[in-house]
Amino acid sequence: MAAKVPAFESKENCLTGQSSGRSALARSRGGCILCSLKEDAEKLFDTYTAEAPARQSELYMQAWEIVREALALAAPHATSDLSAFNGALAAFVTPGPSDLSAVPEERRPMMTKLSDTAASYERLVEPNLLSWGTRYRTLNRPLGAFFCGISLWPRCTVDVPNLTLYFGSGSAVNPDRVFMRLEMVPRVDTDTDAGYARRYYELFNARYFEFVKDEQFEPYVSESAYARGAQAPSGLRYFFDGTERNMAIARAAVVEYATTWAEFNQMASPLSADESEAISVRDALIRRVAADESPDNANRELVFGKETFKRTKAVLAGDESVRL
Repeated sequence: MAAKVPAFESKENCLTGQSSGRSALARSRGGCILCSLKEDAEKLFDTYTAEAPARQSELYMQAWEIVREALALAAPHATSDLSAFNGALAAFVTPGPSDLSAVPEERRPMMTKLSDTAASYERLVEPNLLSWGTRYRTLNRPLGAFFCGISLWPRCTVDVPNLTLYFGSGSAVNPDRVFMRLEMVPRVDTDTDAGYARRYYELFNARYFEFVKDEQFEPYVSESAYARGAQAPSGLRYFFDGTERNMAIARAAVVEYATTWAEFNQMASPLSADESEAISVRDALIRRVAADESPDNANRELVFGKETFKRTKAVLAGDESVRL
């Protein structure tokens, strides 16, 4: 089942600095439609924010604002490219399972509610800084479940780690809970390069141990062996109640990581051609494995539908199909 995409009108282009590798839709109309797609996303999420449960809408808005702030600090000149798959992922409502009868009967009511979810996936473009970047968000109308975040991969001529930020709602049992993942994915093997670990992660030790000691923050331990093994040094993965205090602490950590990441990029020394090629290959592999092995993939495939789910993974992984 295809995702439901809102109708849109052509408008004067408000996006600049896009790479030449955009879809035929963007190239044929000079990017004019992209502004309309962006407006469609804002309208869709405004509607769902107004109609979702009030507390969850409030937490979503706080989390999304922190994501926006992080992007502004880390990559202030990044622009939004919503043209992937002819704009199909710019603003859509998840279609749900293509065959509800295949879902266990006890899960069908929940799947039906989760299918009424607004979603948007976009590429972030900043050729002087990023080799690949993405931003995404979802918000469910009946339950208020949400997730949102960014993933920024620096240009391959430097070895600065990836910056990942993800917020998600806790659970239907405790909807006031928030999950945060904040970390920098290393672009070399830190088991064999201690200097890399010291250079990019040691300065976050104070913040890391503040979270360890704070009883308001519950460490997230995944059942996925892959996810546990993929955690970066000084990575923060926590559940917490979305109180004013805790959201302020989460925001402070995000600001520190995003600001420091930007400084890393400003000070980074260029790599050799061979080193750059090795990082490029490694980055692509990490993105693809991460997209395929996310612990929540089974649920997302049901909610998004097979085809749309496949497309969202292509955007996150930076597949060639998205770069055309």
